[in-house]
Amino acid sequence: MASERTITITVPSDVAERMQSAVERGEFASQGDLVRAALDQWSAHGAHEPPVEDLRRLWHEGLDSGPGRFANADDIKAEGRRRLASS
Repeated sequence: MASERTITITVPSDVAERMQSAVERGEFASQGDLVRAALDQWSAHGAHEPPVEDLRRLWHEGLDSGPGRFANADDIKAEGRRRLASS
Protein backbone atom coordinates (compact mmCIF):
# COMPACT_ATOMS: atom_id res chain seq x y z
CA MET A 1 0.00 0.00 0.00
CA ALA A 2 1.24 3.49 -0.83
CA SER A 3 2.16 5.75 2.04
CA GLU A 4 -0.23 8.52 2.93
CA ARG A 5 0.29 12.19 3.71
CA THR A 6 -2.09 14.57 5.37
CA ILE A 7 -2.67 17.87 3.60
CA THR A 8 -4.95 20.78 4.38
CA ILE A 9 -7.04 22.44 1.69
CA THR A 10 -9.20 25.53 1.75
CA VAL A 11 -12.45 25.59 -0.20
CA PRO A 12 -15.15 28.23 -0.54
CA SER A 13 -17.91 28.03 2.08
CA ASP A 14 -20.54 26.89 -0.41
CA VAL A 15 -18.31 24.00 -1.52
CA ALA A 16 -17.67 22.99 2.10
CA GLU A 17 -21.42 23.01 2.74
CA ARG A 18 -22.09 20.84 -0.32
CA MET A 19 -19.36 18.45 0.78
CA GLN A 20 -20.86 18.19 4.27
CA SER A 21 -24.33 17.62 2.79
CA ALA A 22 -22.99 14.76 0.68
CA VAL A 23 -21.51 13.18 3.82
CA GLU A 24 -24.75 13.67 5.76
CA ARG A 25 -26.73 12.02 2.93
CA GLY A 26 -24.41 9.03 3.18
CA GLU A 27 -22.80 9.47 -0.23
CA PHE A 28 -19.38 9.47 1.43
CA ALA A 29 -18.16 8.39 4.84
CA SER A 30 -16.24 11.63 5.30
CA GLN A 31 -15.20 14.75 3.48
CA GLY A 32 -11.76 13.17 3.07
CA ASP A 33 -13.37 10.22 1.25
CA LEU A 34 -15.16 12.67 -1.05
CA VAL A 35 -11.88 14.42 -1.88
CA ARG A 36 -10.12 11.09 -2.47
CA ALA A 37 -12.92 10.00 -4.83
CA ALA A 38 -12.66 13.28 -6.73
CA LEU A 39 -8.88 12.93 -7.03
CA ASP A 40 -9.21 9.32 -8.18
CA GLN A 41 -11.64 10.39 -10.90
CA TRP A 42 -9.38 13.26 -11.92
CA SER A 43 -6.39 10.93 -12.15
CA ALA A 44 -8.34 8.29 -14.08
CA HIS A 45 -9.32 10.81 -16.74
CA GLY A 46 -5.77 12.00 -17.33
CA ALA A 47 -6.49 15.57 -16.26
CA HIS A 48 -2.82 15.95 -15.41
CA GLU A 49 -1.64 15.13 -18.93
CA PRO A 50 -2.00 17.40 -21.95
CA PRO A 51 -4.57 16.18 -24.49
CA VAL A 52 -1.93 15.53 -27.16
CA GLU A 53 -4.26 13.70 -29.53
CA ASP A 54 -6.84 16.50 -29.31
CA LEU A 55 -4.18 19.11 -30.02
CA ARG A 56 -2.85 17.08 -32.93
CA ARG A 57 -6.35 16.72 -34.40
CA LEU A 58 -7.08 20.44 -34.03
CA TRP A 59 -3.73 21.34 -35.59
CA HIS A 60 -4.53 19.23 -38.65
CA GLU A 61 -8.06 20.63 -38.87
CA GLY A 62 -6.56 24.11 -38.94
CA LEU A 63 -4.10 23.20 -41.66
CA ASP A 64 -6.80 21.49 -43.70
CA SER A 65 -9.11 24.51 -43.46
CA GLY A 66 -6.88 26.54 -45.77
CA PRO A 67 -5.00 29.79 -45.39
CA GLY A 68 -5.73 32.02 -42.44
CA ARG A 69 -7.34 35.42 -42.54
CA PHE A 70 -4.18 37.24 -41.45
CA ALA A 71 -0.77 37.11 -43.08
CA ASN A 72 1.26 37.47 -39.90
CA ALA A 73 1.23 38.28 -36.19
CA ASP A 74 1.44 42.04 -36.84
CA ASP A 75 -1.81 41.87 -38.82
CA ILE A 76 -3.48 39.98 -35.97
CA LYS A 77 -2.32 42.61 -33.47
CA ALA A 78 -3.54 45.45 -35.71
CA GLU A 79 -6.97 43.82 -35.94
CA GLY A 80 -7.07 43.44 -32.18
CA ARG A 81 -6.18 47.09 -31.70
CA ARG A 82 -8.83 48.12 -34.24
CA ARG A 83 -11.49 46.09 -32.39
CA LEU A 84 -10.41 47.49 -29.03
CA ALA A 85 -10.59 51.06 -30.33
CA SER A 86 -14.06 50.53 -31.77
CA SER A 87 -15.52 49.03 -28.57
